[in-house]
Amino acid sequence: KDVRSALMIGTDLGAIRDLVFPGGDLLGWPVAKGDPAYTAIADLPASTQELFTYDAAKAKQMLTAAGFGSGYKVTLQIQANDEKQANFAAALVDQWSKLNVTLAIQVLDSAAFTANGNNRTYDINTMIMSTANPIVPENWAHTVPNPPNNSNIYLLTENFTTMYQTMIAESDVTKRTQDIKDL
Repeated sequence: KDVRSALMIGTDLGAIRDLVFPGGDLLGWPVAKGDPAYTAIADLPASTQELFTYDAAKAKQMLTAAGFGSGYKVTLQIQANDEKQANFAAALVDQWSKLNVTLAIQVLDSAAFTANGNNRTYDINTMIMSTANPIVPENWAHTVPNPPNNSNIYLLTENFTTMYQTMIAESDVTKRTQDIKDL
């Protein structure tokens, strides 16, 4: 978790957004800006806001504290037919090199990429997606035990399950919007 947080802080998300999705939002998934359940970065807890604030020096300190100060090598899998993933990967190679992280890129055809994603046979893979329905990502994360679309390997706790079941059963828009924000 500490390494993942360090890499997030050591990634200039604004630069990547401008390269891959010009004019996009830094936090547009799982709930997009304009949806009543959207929460702006400024309204998130400070510990979460920090993840969206680029600070390579802090990221290097965090990696050192986690035992990776001298660097390490990791492989990112991308799909051969996805220019956005290729641009994203190239930006990460450059940015993470400043953190002493060597990022190797493994280009796979769609079938191999999907199979590796479903089986979680990767160091890092990419998932670029959008949705107009904020229930969809939570549904993907919850549909089966150890679901393949739970790419962040979010721990499905009893509390998450209860909140999820409440959210999908709620027909009142105002209450459901709050349930989505809470989840």
